[in-house]
Amino acid sequence: GQSEADISHFLSFFNNTSQPPLENSLHNAALRLEQATEIGDATEEAQALKELGLLHLRRVHDYEKAMDFLIRALAIEDSLSLQPQRALTYIAIARVFEVVGDYFKSAQFLEQALKINEEERDINALAMIMNGLGKVKASQGKLDEAFSHYAVVLKYRDDVDKNFEAEALFNIGHLYTSQGHYAEVLSTHKKALAI
Repeated sequence: GQSEADISHFLSFFNNTSQPPLENSLHNAALRLEQATEIGDATEEAQALKELGLLHLRRVHDYEKAMDFLIRALAIEDSLSLQPQRALTYIAIARVFEVVGDYFKSAQFLEQALKINEEERDINALAMIMNGLGKVKASQGKLDEAFSHYAVVLKYRDDVDKNFEAEALFNIGHLYTSQGHYAEVLSTHKKALAI
């Protein structure tokens, strides 16, 4: 399955903690890509492409370039059958579509990641995918589906990284807000904050 280090590195692009200067990050990732290409290390090349894609998604906000890098990474991962890496790339592509408001495409890529994860059986990747699907379904107004995706995360609360549990609770609170169930909002947000 997906190593905790891989998931942690992936999530680091989406947290709001201090990060190295953008120019340094872009330079280092481009250098890693160049070196991997020179020595013919396709796995490292795919990783560097994914990193460039994530940087363009989260920090540069150039979604076209982000998609280009991610599709190139996915092509390499497909050719080498790197299943756990493919799942994260599908999640990244889904996030690009989510950012630009194409929730249908976002859901499609998350479903692809889910299929791969069924084989890999990584519980943290499952939680990340379910939280993503919940957000996409909520954005589409499909609240019952969103609740059910978050419920899967909570079902595995003893096994998943606590951040995924907190995210699910926080998102459930938002669903309750949209329904006007303010007591439930307060309760779930308190649980999320406690985590």
